[in-house]
Amino acid sequence: MRVYVSWNAPSRGLPRLSPELVQRFRDVSFVESFTSGFPFNQNMLLERAEADYYLLLNDDLIFLEGSVDRPLAFMLRPENKDVGMVTVKLLNADGSLQPSTYAFAGLFRTILSVSKLRELLPLDPNLFGFFSALGLGHGRSRYWSHEETVEIESCRGAYMLVRKDALRNVGGLDLRGGHETEWHMRFRQLGWKIVFFHEAEVVHLGSRTVSMDPEKDLLNLESHLNIYYKYKNGWRYASARSAFLVIYFIKYLGAAIRRERVARRVAWKGVRMIWNWPGEAR
Repeated sequence: MRVYVSWNAPSRGLPRLSPELVQRFRDVSFVESFTSGFPFNQNMLLERAEADYYLLLNDDLIFLEGSVDRPLAFMLRPENKDVGMVTVKLLNADGSLQPSTYAFAGLFRTILSVSKLRELLPLDPNLFGFFSALGLGHGRSRYWSHEETVEIESCRGAYMLVRKDALRNVGGLDLRGGHETEWHMRFRQLGWKIVFFHEAEVVHLGSRTVSMDPEKDLLNLESHLNIYYKYKNGWRYASARSAFLVIYFIKYLGAAIRRERVARRVAWKGVRMIWNWPGEAR
């Protein structure tokens, strides 16, 4: 097994990671990149590596027993040859469940996500049955127990074990936006299954580096813009884009009234991104 570490924090003014520190570990390759972003750096490492399976990881994971060998054994079974990607159960630092599976969002849920209203919905186990009755349980939402191995549409990109044949067929991550969600759409379009594997788990500390970026919400906006532009028909794309413009203009006005300079700048950047899409991207 070969481990590749990409470090792009210098481009964001964070302390430099010492290559010597990383390379003290055997079979670890250190690659410094001054281009920020999950998709660029993952693609860069995928191009360098040659393997039958690739494990794409965030930098804020703690591995637990079986978190690599069990999912790999699952993919090696002959009956799972059409499984292109596996993800595992994510836990918070206190050991509680961190929901990580989703269905591809329709227009209503997309608007909830971009407006941040979705974050107001509580993660209450009492809602699991309700969302399951709506057809959104068992891998199609965050409202389920994550105690079964099931085929899913999409998941958090913190842990993605990918088969080489699938990677060659699907290609790398889209640099424009959508990141793992757009990638998952391509996997499924080309007939590769994505599976949530419940018999392995990792601790995910949760966007420690992204959370320091005042423009982090623009990544979510960019993701939805790119997905709707590539995969939705004309009226859905036009409707989503119009809704995004209203949302970000309201954010801009709110920040201006509160005299929050950074928030106002970010909101206006969002307005410009929506208006100019796809001509302008981060």
